[in-house]
Amino acid sequence: MALNLLIIEPNPLIRRTLHEFYSNSLDFSIIGKLHDASSAERRTWGVVPDILIFDVSDDFKNDIEALRSAFAGFYIPILFFSNQSDEFLSNISNRLGSLDWDVINKPTIKIVQNTTLLIPTITKKLRDLNLSAKMRIKALTKKKVAKNTIHQADVHRANSRLPQHTSPSQTTSLSFEKRRRFNNKIIAVGASTGGTTALLNIFSSLPADFPGIVAVIHMPVEFTGSFAERLNSLCEISVKEAQDGDLIKPGQALLARGDKQLVVSKSSGSFSVRFSGNQLVNGHCPSVDVLFSSVAQVIGEKAIGVILTGMGKDGAAGLGEIKSAGGWTIAQNQSSSIVFGMPKAAIEAGYASSVFSLSDIPSELVKNLQGLN
Repeated sequence: MALNLLIIEPNPLIRRTLHEFYSNSLDFSIIGKLHDASSAERRTWGVVPDILIFDVSDDFKNDIEALRSAFAGFYIPILFFSNQSDEFLSNISNRLGSLDWDVINKPTIKIVQNTTLLIPTITKKLRDLNLSAKMRIKALTKKKVAKNTIHQADVHRANSRLPQHTSPSQTTSLSFEKRRRFNNKIIAVGASTGGTTALLNIFSSLPADFPGIVAVIHMPVEFTGSFAERLNSLCEISVKEAQDGDLIKPGQALLARGDKQLVVSKSSGSFSVRFSGNQLVNGHCPSVDVLFSSVAQVIGEKAIGVILTGMGKDGAAGLGEIKSAGGWTIAQNQSSSIVFGMPKAAIEAGYASSVFSLSDIPSELVKNLQGLN
């Protein structure tokens, strides 16, 4: 069956080139070719697109609202044909709830010729995205009973560097017979570019009674709340944007706000999170190093630090502090990282006790907490 394809592309030469090819393809059915996303909101759609080729305009906030309005309640994976950064596009896709996404950099010279040369790559990525989305929706359908909600979005960028998703049932097959072994454990996670996919792949693979998690992702405050809500809808653990004074408790992940430094504190035998200003550290607020350093000081040997895909070296030093305090530290490996910056810095400094692929991290966490590794 042909895939219903919607093209939203401001450049008329690119828009025409894509339309000419895919309108003659038996595998795709073009349902629209638009200059901008606002045009989608003004139209009445008899057919919903299966997939979208999209470049964001300068007025990206209106783009988001227009697409959300036009296709409310539908899950549409996105192939960005754009020269925007991965981090920016990840934030856009998250706001759209369309977190199956990929990107191809659009040509800036010899536009028609170079766009034509990219057609085989575009076609492959469209097919990969569609297949990935179907697999995610099928897997998430099984979670609806436990979660008592219906959501058809999942975070998985269709990229050969990314692992296949691990379901909670696969992780919990290890059985949690020794809960007292990890009741007082706390897991601290840090990520940047590519982190939306990484966090979902980990969080959605964890059982509902997993130890408390605190996490930082380099993301603007406009996006962290909605990202936490999206994760919460897709995971057996609960996920929320951290508020000052929130208790850290099993079965819950607290995600740092995009404009506050987050630290861990202890009072009357309980652990909680606190806001600690909005100063930039390593160029970031929130900073992974700030969170990890507080975790090392407050939690010590009961802490587990996980540093994931991201640009730069934020979190590397903090991971070293957790290791020095006796905690276990994990770095994501290069092959499964979108950007191998933060994990690489930690590994090269000797701060990572273990290095795992993204797909292996959830099960390795569970095995460690059970004393199985």
